[in-house]
Amino acid sequence: QVTGELPFMLEMAAWYGLPSPGGSGGDSSFGGINSFPINQVVVPQLELDTLNDAIQLAFENGADIPSLTIVCGPRVKRQISTWGEGYIRTMRTETSIGQTVDRIVTDFGEVGVEVFRHLRPNEVYIMDTSEMSILEFQPFTEVELAKTNILCEDRGIWGEYGFALACPCHHTRIRIDSACLPDGSCDIACFDEPAASTICEPGQ
Repeated sequence: QVTGELPFMLEMAAWYGLPSPGGSGGDSSFGGINSFPINQVVVPQLELDTLNDAIQLAFENGADIPSLTIVCGPRVKRQISTWGEGYIRTMRTETSIGQTVDRIVTDFGEVGVEVFRHLRPNEVYIMDTSEMSILEFQPFTEVELAKTNILCEDRGIWGEYGFALACPCHHTRIRIDSACLPDGSCDIACFDEPAASTICEPGQ
Protein backbone atom coordinates (compact mmCIF):
# COMPACT_ATOMS: atom_id res chain seq x y z
CA GLN A 1 0.00 0.00 0.00
CA VAL A 2 1.31 3.43 -0.94
CA THR A 3 1.54 5.60 2.17
CA GLY A 4 2.18 9.30 2.69
CA GLU A 5 5.92 8.64 2.93
CA LEU A 6 6.38 8.17 -0.82
CA PRO A 7 4.64 11.42 -1.83
CA PHE A 8 6.72 13.21 0.83
CA MET A 9 9.95 11.77 -0.61
CA LEU A 10 8.82 12.79 -4.09
CA GLU A 11 8.09 16.31 -2.86
CA MET A 12 11.52 16.62 -1.23
CA ALA A 13 13.18 15.31 -4.40
CA ALA A 14 11.56 18.19 -6.29
CA TRP A 15 13.21 20.65 -3.88
CA TYR A 16 16.57 19.05 -3.13
CA GLY A 17 17.04 16.18 -5.58
CA LEU A 18 20.30 15.76 -7.48
CA PRO A 19 20.21 14.32 -11.00
CA SER A 20 21.35 10.70 -11.05
CA PRO A 21 21.55 8.44 -14.09
CA GLY A 22 20.78 5.38 -11.99
CA GLY A 23 22.71 2.29 -11.00
CA SER A 24 22.73 -1.37 -11.88
CA GLY A 25 19.32 -1.78 -10.26
CA GLY A 26 17.79 0.78 -12.60
CA ASP A 27 16.95 3.25 -9.85
CA SER A 28 17.62 6.90 -10.55
CA SER A 29 16.68 10.33 -9.19
CA PHE A 30 15.63 13.51 -10.92
CA GLY A 31 17.08 16.92 -10.18
CA GLY A 32 15.20 19.31 -7.93
CA ILE A 33 14.72 23.06 -8.09
CA ASN A 34 18.30 23.77 -7.01
CA SER A 35 19.72 21.69 -9.87
CA PHE A 36 18.44 24.27 -12.37
CA PRO A 37 20.37 27.51 -12.98
CA ILE A 38 18.00 29.66 -10.93
CA ASN A 39 19.06 32.94 -9.29
CA GLN A 40 20.95 32.05 -6.09
CA VAL A 41 21.42 34.73 -3.40
CA VAL A 42 23.38 34.51 -0.13
CA VAL A 43 22.79 37.23 2.47
CA PRO A 44 23.80 37.68 6.13
CA GLN A 45 20.21 38.41 7.13
CA LEU A 46 16.86 38.53 5.39
CA GLU A 47 15.47 41.98 4.71
CA LEU A 48 12.51 43.24 2.72
CA ASP A 49 14.89 44.78 0.17
CA THR A 50 16.37 41.33 -0.48
CA LEU A 51 12.96 40.02 -1.53
CA ASN A 52 12.24 43.17 -3.53
CA ASP A 53 15.54 42.84 -5.40
CA ALA A 54 14.76 39.23 -6.34
CA ILE A 55 11.22 40.11 -7.42
CA GLN A 56 12.50 43.03 -9.49
CA LEU A 57 15.05 40.76 -11.19
CA ALA A 58 12.33 38.23 -12.02
CA PHE A 59 10.16 41.05 -13.41
CA GLU A 60 13.01 42.35 -15.57
CA ASN A 61 13.48 38.81 -16.91
CA GLY A 62 9.84 38.59 -17.95
CA ALA A 63 8.17 36.87 -14.98
CA ASP A 64 4.46 37.30 -14.33
CA ILE A 65 4.74 38.75 -10.81
CA PRO A 66 1.20 37.88 -9.58
CA SER A 67 2.01 34.21 -10.19
CA LEU A 68 5.12 34.32 -7.96
CA THR A 69 5.02 32.91 -4.42
CA ILE A 70 7.49 33.39 -1.58
CA VAL A 71 7.95 29.99 0.09
CA CYS A 72 9.70 29.77 3.46
CA GLY A 73 9.84 27.78 6.67
CA PRO A 74 8.02 28.70 9.89
CA ARG A 75 10.95 30.64 11.38
CA VAL A 76 11.39 32.94 8.39
CA LYS A 77 7.62 33.32 8.07
CA ARG A 78 7.49 34.69 11.62
CA GLN A 79 10.23 37.16 10.74
CA ILE A 80 8.36 38.34 7.63
CA SER A 81 5.23 38.89 9.72
CA THR A 82 7.19 41.09 12.16
CA TRP A 83 7.87 43.53 9.30
CA GLY A 84 4.24 44.61 9.53
CA GLU A 85 3.92 44.86 13.30
CA GLY A 86 4.36 48.62 13.33
CA TYR A 87 1.11 48.88 11.43
CA ILE A 88 -1.10 47.09 13.97
CA ARG A 89 -4.33 48.94 14.70
CA THR A 90 -6.54 47.66 17.50
CA MET A 91 -9.78 48.85 18.99
CA ARG A 92 -11.29 48.26 22.40
CA THR A 93 -13.58 45.57 20.97
CA GLU A 94 -10.75 43.51 19.47
CA THR A 95 -10.30 40.04 20.98
CA SER A 96 -7.08 39.10 19.22
CA ILE A 97 -3.64 40.57 18.70
CA GLY A 98 -0.84 39.89 16.28
CA GLN A 99 0.12 40.40 12.67
CA THR A 100 0.08 37.95 9.80
CA VAL A 101 1.69 38.89 6.48
CA ASP A 102 0.49 36.72 3.61
CA ARG A 103 1.28 39.16 0.77
CA ILE A 104 4.11 41.54 0.01
CA VAL A 105 3.31 44.55 -2.16
CA THR A 106 6.02 45.66 -4.59
CA ASP A 107 6.26 48.22 -7.39
CA PHE A 108 5.68 45.34 -9.81
CA GLY A 109 2.72 43.60 -8.16
CA GLU A 110 1.73 41.60 -5.08
CA VAL A 111 3.52 38.37 -4.19
CA GLY A 112 2.00 35.79 -1.84
CA VAL A 113 3.84 34.28 1.14
CA GLU A 114 3.43 30.57 1.93
CA VAL A 115 4.84 28.34 4.69
CA PHE A 116 6.33 24.92 4.01
CA ARG A 117 7.46 23.19 7.20
CA HIS A 118 10.08 20.97 5.54
CA LEU A 119 12.23 23.76 4.11
CA ARG A 120 15.52 24.45 5.83
CA PRO A 121 15.03 27.30 8.33
CA ASN A 122 17.65 29.52 6.68
CA GLU A 123 16.33 29.57 3.14
CA VAL A 124 13.59 31.27 1.14
CA TYR A 125 12.38 30.52 -2.36
CA ILE A 126 10.59 32.91 -4.71
CA MET A 127 8.98 30.54 -7.17
CA ASP A 128 6.52 30.68 -10.02
CA THR A 129 4.56 27.49 -9.40
CA SER A 130 2.85 27.82 -12.79
CA GLU A 131 6.25 27.18 -14.38
CA MET A 132 7.06 23.92 -12.58
CA SER A 133 5.54 20.48 -12.39
CA ILE A 134 6.14 16.93 -11.21
CA LEU A 135 5.74 14.72 -14.27
CA GLU A 136 4.11 11.34 -13.68
CA PHE A 137 5.30 8.74 -16.15
CA GLN A 138 4.24 5.74 -14.04
CA PRO A 139 2.22 6.16 -10.82
CA PHE A 140 3.27 4.44 -7.62
CA THR A 141 2.08 0.84 -7.75
CA GLU A 142 2.75 -2.33 -5.80
CA VAL A 143 4.54 -5.01 -7.78
CA GLU A 144 5.26 -8.64 -6.98
CA LEU A 145 8.93 -9.55 -6.80
CA ALA A 146 10.34 -12.68 -8.41
CA LYS A 147 11.92 -14.02 -5.23
CA THR A 148 11.04 -13.97 -1.56
CA ASN A 149 12.83 -15.20 1.55
CA ILE A 150 13.34 -14.15 5.14
CA LEU A 151 15.50 -11.21 4.00
CA CYS A 152 13.44 -10.12 1.02
CA GLU A 153 9.81 -9.07 0.84
CA ASP A 154 7.68 -10.44 -1.97
CA ARG A 155 6.22 -7.01 -2.74
CA GLY A 156 7.82 -3.78 -3.94
CA ILE A 157 6.85 -0.23 -4.92
CA TRP A 158 7.41 0.96 -8.49
CA GLY A 159 6.93 4.41 -9.97
CA GLU A 160 8.49 6.76 -12.51
CA TYR A 161 8.45 10.52 -12.01
CA GLY A 162 10.32 13.55 -13.28
CA PHE A 163 10.46 17.25 -12.49
CA ALA A 164 10.19 20.12 -14.98
CA LEU A 165 10.97 23.79 -14.36
CA ALA A 166 10.50 26.44 -17.04
CA CYS A 167 12.21 29.82 -17.21
CA PRO A 168 14.86 29.37 -14.48
CA CYS A 169 15.48 33.13 -14.49
CA HIS A 170 12.01 33.64 -12.95
CA HIS A 171 12.90 31.76 -9.74
CA THR A 172 15.19 32.65 -6.82
CA ARG A 173 16.65 30.82 -3.87
CA ILE A 174 17.81 33.00 -0.95
CA ARG A 175 20.14 31.49 1.64
CA ILE A 176 20.67 33.28 4.95
CA ASP A 177 24.24 32.63 6.11
CA SER A 178 25.73 34.20 9.23
CA ALA A 179 29.18 33.44 7.82
CA CYS A 180 28.63 36.46 5.55
CA LEU A 181 29.50 38.66 8.53
CA PRO A 182 33.26 38.35 9.23
CA ASP A 183 32.96 39.70 12.78
CA GLY A 184 30.33 37.13 13.67
CA SER A 185 27.74 39.76 14.54
CA CYS A 186 24.29 38.46 13.82
CA ASP A 187 20.71 38.64 14.98
CA ILE A 188 17.76 36.28 15.12
CA ALA A 189 17.46 36.26 11.34
CA CYS A 190 20.76 34.40 10.81
CA PHE A 191 21.19 30.63 10.83
CA ASP A 192 23.93 28.13 10.27
CA GLU A 193 23.33 25.46 7.67
CA PRO A 194 20.84 23.15 9.39
CA ALA A 195 19.95 19.52 9.04
CA ALA A 196 16.57 18.53 7.67
CA SER A 197 13.61 18.96 9.99
CA THR A 198 12.86 16.01 12.25
CA ILE A 199 9.24 14.95 11.94
CA CYS A 200 7.49 13.76 15.08
CA GLU A 201 6.05 10.29 14.64
CA PRO A 202 2.64 9.35 16.08
CA GLY A 203 2.61 7.57 19.41
CA GLN A 204 1.61 3.98 20.02
